Amino acid sequence: MYKNKRLSVTIFLIIFIMLSVNIVNAEEEIVVEWQKTYGKELLDTASDFTRTIGGGYLIIGTHRDNYQSPNKIIWLIKISEDGTMIWNQTYIGNSDSMGYGISQTSDLGYILVAEQTETKGPDDWPPDLWLIKTDSIGNIEWNKTYGGDDIDECYRVIQTNDAGYLAVGGSCSYAIGGRDGWILKTDSNGEELWNKSFGGLSYDVFSEVKQLIDSSILLAGTSITDNKKDFWFIKTDKNGNISWEKTYDKGHDETLNSFIQTIDAGYLLIGKRIEYYGDDSDAYIIKTDSEGNEIWNQTYGGSKSEGFTTADITSDGGYIFTGYTFTNSNGSMDLWVVKTDEEGNKQWEKTVGGEDMDSGGKILQTDDEGYIITGYTKSYGAGNEDIWVLKLNKNSTINNEPDKPEKNGKEKSKGIPGFLLTTVIIAIAILIFINKKKKIS
Repeated sequence: MYKNKRLSVTIFLIIFIMLSVNIVNAEEEIVVEWQKTYGKELLDTASDFTRTIGGGYLIIGTHRDNYQSPNKIIWLIKISEDGTMIWNQTYIGNSDSMGYGISQTSDLGYILVAEQTETKGPDDWPPDLWLIKTDSIGNIEWNKTYGGDDIDECYRVIQTNDAGYLAVGGSCSYAIGGRDGWILKTDSNGEELWNKSFGGLSYDVFSEVKQLIDSSILLAGTSITDNKKDFWFIKTDKNGNISWEKTYDKGHDETLNSFIQTIDAGYLLIGKRIEYYGDDSDAYIIKTDSEGNEIWNQTYGGSKSEGFTTADITSDGGYIFTGYTFTNSNGSMDLWVVKTDEEGNKQWEKTVGGEDMDSGGKILQTDDEGYIITGYTKSYGAGNEDIWVLKLNKNSTINNEPDKPEKNGKEKSKGIPGFLLTTVIIAIAILIFINKKKKIS
């Protein structure tokens, strides 16, 4: 009798463990709730997107309409919470134009940062920084170009605490070396107040900017020294005078794409690294304190190339990243999402994509604790390359490919309900057999 009881307990424990494993797996499954592409037959790319006051999102990118018009134009798209296009606007420069960054302004309008060529002469080169201020539905209120005699580009723009604007990128016109990190400050009407360059004798560029409550400015990008790329992080006062400057020399090539402020008043620097020249890249992050001093770093990747583009803080205090992966892709490259805890330890990852090149650009956590991602796709959509927006919810499995819900590009489920059912049936049968045996004896 004691043996039968012990056997029954053992079977119960097996069933409990199998149920627990499947419940955990089910909780870790992440669904693509909806996916949408935006574009026509040629090139459509997204460079930045932001939440808008009152709901929805705004995307800035670049659009090429047809083969007869080879020049690129800036494309601004307002979408609802479910990805439905509400309105869109295009902005055409003298020649090629490319949209890079977007921020909503205090008057509920928007400030766009872009580049425009053919402002210095008839040769379509070099490009200038272009700022465009719009109202709440994308109608231009003013636009201005800035720069010297060489290449001057900016990739991000913010409204500053004094209601002016600050754009950051790279400049050859004002560089000490080949190209320097560059910031340009304007008043609320776009009139230039000052511009400053930062860097050494090689190549330096800023890719992200934020302003703190005390009006100090944080600049992050990539600096090249001795033919090696490093993460680069600078804090200045409101006038662009350096308070501190950090580079993170790991002996490898590291490229910084973005950064976020963390809940402990520190920062998370986001990008990729190549350990040895000619190797594939890995996604790479560095966590710092409020003074830019490194606390820890983490590397993520497989046997091929990976990289992170952006991240957001999640409701549990961890981080959500997006970027690209070649290692676990369905085709040549897939969009990649990685969730970590507050110390950068990976909790789960997902890849989404088709047979061609697909990548994530920016990710935000939504109010329902899901995630919204913008990127680009060559696998789906109408043309060579389309803007791609995906909404992930917290639990479940991949639902469908963009614009192809009936074909359902599903990932494999992490749950194993068939195996679980079989286990339960076998366990019940064993218990019945034991009970019958007990009655006979």
